[in-house]
Amino acid sequence: MSGELRQRRFIQQTLGPRSIPAYHSMIQDETAVFLRALVHNPANYPSDIRKYAGGLTLAVVYGYKVKSADDKYLMMAEECLTILANEIASGSGIWPVDIFPALNYLPEWFPGASFKGKAAVWKPKMTEFIRAPFEYSKSAARNGTILPSFCSKFLVDDALEPDMENEIMYSANSMYAASADTTVTSISQFLLAMTLHPEVMRKAQQEIDAVVGPDRLPNFGDRPSLPYGTPAAILRDENLFPNPDAFDPSHFYSIQDAELKKRRDPRNYIFGFGRRRCPGADLVESSVWLLMVSVLATMDIKKKTDQDGNMIEPRVSYNNSIFRVPDRFDFEIQPRSIQTLSLINAETGLSR
Repeated sequence: MSGELRQRRFIQQTLGPRSIPAYHSMIQDETAVFLRALVHNPANYPSDIRKYAGGLTLAVVYGYKVKSADDKYLMMAEECLTILANEIASGSGIWPVDIFPALNYLPEWFPGASFKGKAAVWKPKMTEFIRAPFEYSKSAARNGTILPSFCSKFLVDDALEPDMENEIMYSANSMYAASADTTVTSISQFLLAMTLHPEVMRKAQQEIDAVVGPDRLPNFGDRPSLPYGTPAAILRDENLFPNPDAFDPSHFYSIQDAELKKRRDPRNYIFGFGRRRCPGADLVESSVWLLMVSVLATMDIKKKTDQDGNMIEPRVSYNNSIFRVPDRFDFEIQPRSIQTLSLINAETGLSR
């Protein structure tokens, strides 16, 4: 079996659909912590999203518990993924040396060889991003403090062959990088969509209120009863979706024909295809679903207003070359009631 096939098998064992229920309790705890952070300081939402996404993935992949938004592994990942998105893969993602390999033999000061200086800075950062959390997992596995995770399954044997250890290390990094940024993108787009489309938010809240009620937060057992509570990416094929430019989550469930329903399921498209399917797709889908319905159940999201009460349209821009993450934008968020605020505080008290 090739190394690539082994890596995919490793990932499937940890992040495949049958493995995700084992992480439901962890996802619920992290979701409650995120809710409390969001309701108490909405302006800090980019940092809180990164902490939620990175923290959950670090726990699932490396068995590591994040305690703060400035955690060293979170900061390391943010720096390296920013370099990847906005430097290495910006534009076409093709560098002159990829086309003319002889440039690799030029001195760094020579015109056209500036990539060598950048590579000298980036390479050790990327290497550390791959190795540091894995070395933590190895150490924690040896002393028995590692949380149940991808790495904990494979590091019980101290006699791993070097090639196998490398495959596990690179598989772990692939899962972390792919899952964390996919989650950040999804949650950021969700908050923006709810800010811009309050009518969709209210319809989803009505469904959640009818199913969940006012006395608890949503859980995974509610999912079959909440078809509208999953705002999804808008696919633009007019043969599948009438009026595809409208933000309308009912595109994805208000149909009776089984074949058409299957073709409209965005999960068949948005995470890629075959071997190129996002390795963290099932974890991302489950965690993002619970977070979105929990936010909708407990909070109202709306545009900011000026001193005269006029709504201020958020300024929306995108500057990430790989991930479709909106830049920071302004919005207001409030707990829907004193009772929902109490639910959030009670849940986070338990999860701590």
